[in-house]
Amino acid sequence: MMRLRNAGPTYPIFVVDEFAEMILVERRGVNNENVVNVSPQEFAPTLARICAANRLTHNFGQKWGPRDTSDLVGKRLNFTYANGWHHELYVRSASSIDYRIHSGLRALRSEKNQTAYIVRLTGSNRYIISSTEVTGTFMSLTLDLDIRELHGAIFFPQWILNDPLELIRSPSKSHERSSPVSVLRKEDSIEYCDAGPIYPLHLMSEFADITSIEDCAAEHAIS
Repeated sequence: MMRLRNAGPTYPIFVVDEFAEMILVERRGVNNENVVNVSPQEFAPTLARICAANRLTHNFGQKWGPRDTSDLVGKRLNFTYANGWHHELYVRSASSIDYRIHSGLRALRSEKNQTAYIVRLTGSNRYIISSTEVTGTFMSLTLDLDIRELHGAIFFPQWILNDPLELIRSPSKSHERSSPVSVLRKEDSIEYCDAGPIYPLHLMSEFADITSIEDCAAEHAIS
């Protein structure tokens, strides 16, 4: 498995974006080795038995009704994580975002028209935004606009931890070096990502205060 993972390619990354129904909640203690003990060969028939016993079908999503995200589209948010990182996010459409990183590990990096998977949770102003980058970075943000709080789970590949500055300077010899800062091109990002190393992934899991929420028009890119 590790050999195949390291051989790549890593990008594009495919996202499974789904809601799930909890069909069983049990208290089984801590560090109980017998709780999850289904072998790969037994998994499919075990799942089939659980679904049959609970009269479940594959079409779970119909139970929740529509998940309209239009109230979030067009909003620009500034937020600061507990570790001091300051990020800016604009929800360009129901399936794309712009963002800019003002401080932190990837400071000065920005991305426009990034594909995103946006869903609304139960409640008036609670959303999840998930996205993957050509750099091999995974991001999932849970937002509560009513209390202006956000939780970010960001998984960084090892190559970024090795040299974060590679994200804001271009390795291409054809690029002019007149400016001390140049944004890494998409083509170069993919090249670095595929070269790796990707593993181990490093998780940043932090809460953030949403310091401002601004209503902009849809498709109004961050300038």
